[in-house]
Amino acid sequence: MNSYEGVFIKVKLTGYLKNLTDKTKINIDTYGLQKNNKISYIVDNDKINIEIKQETINMIRENEEIKHVIKYQLNKVNKTEYYLKNFKYSIYIDIKTTEMIIKDNYIKITYKIEGSENTYIYLLEMSDK
Repeated sequence: MNSYEGVFIKVKLTGYLKNLTDKTKINIDTYGLQKNNKISYIVDNDKINIEIKQETINMIRENEEIKHVIKYQLNKVNKTEYYLKNFKYSIYIDIKTTEMIIKDNYIKITYKIEGSENTYIYLLEMSDK
């Protein structure tokens, strides 16, 4: 990932979140900020923060109603917290990451919600234009 040490860089972000089960897709076409291994952006009133580590991607999706904390690790099941702000109540969801590709300006994650048939692909591409 391209960034200067300790400096925020504005990046163009494109991609999608696709539900393979019910064939729905949320497109991503926005600008965000990148600093070292962290990316932040807003899409459809959701603030997304991503931190990329060696073999883990941590994501926080937050808006006025919810805060969803997700940890992706290839071939592992992780418990995610889906916090309902109005009710001050958390729901825990197990997800299994079945594919995770991290390149300089590209992230692709395929994951399945355990206990359901829902499978998703999250794709994010970054450029400086």
